[in-house]
Amino acid sequence: MSEIPKTYAETRNSPDKSKWDEAMSEEIEMMQSRKVWDLVEPNSNMKVLGCRWVYNIKQDEKNNVRKYKSRLVAQGFKQRPGVDFTDVFAPLVNFDVIKFLFVLLVCILGWNHAQIDVKAAYLYGKLDTLFICNNQKDFVVKGCENHVCRLHKSIYGLHQSGRQWNIELNKILIKLGFQQNELCNGLYTKTDVCY
Repeated sequence: MSEIPKTYAETRNSPDKSKWDEAMSEEIEMMQSRKVWDLVEPNSNMKVLGCRWVYNIKQDEKNNVRKYKSRLVAQGFKQRPGVDFTDVFAPLVNFDVIKFLFVLLVCILGWNHAQIDVKAAYLYGKLDTLFICNNQKDFVVKGCENHVCRLHKSIYGLHQSGRQWNIELNKILIKLGFQQNELCNGLYTKTDVCY
């Protein structure tokens, strides 16, 4: 396994270049399928926020390579509070506490249970319009080299992304009949589940 690159330029010289290219293509395809952005010509009124690639190698419990992962991340450190974002709060639950309570209740009460992982969850969060640079070298659409991406959905790195994803998740869970816990807003229950 090669070293994890810190920049796009490092992927160009990596012995795993093709694997990083595949991971970046997968991320772009995910963003396109979820209609995260559209390409527009920049104008002088736009606040253009940069972005960069972040890389990781997912491993299994025996340290075997499971997946090469690339994320396109906004440079959220350039966002200005009150201008580029307002609310950023999203409820969190201490996972160890939930896991303990959940296992305890499942065992004592004989509950059925399920767990899911939402792939690229932040890409579901709806945004008011914000702009980022379309400077992703090998991923520039031909004929749109000088365009920018107008975001419609959250991407990683934006201050408000966690909150926007939570707003969408909350709508879905409430629609499915789950109830949000009053003391712990990140915890939802449903009592009339049929398996």
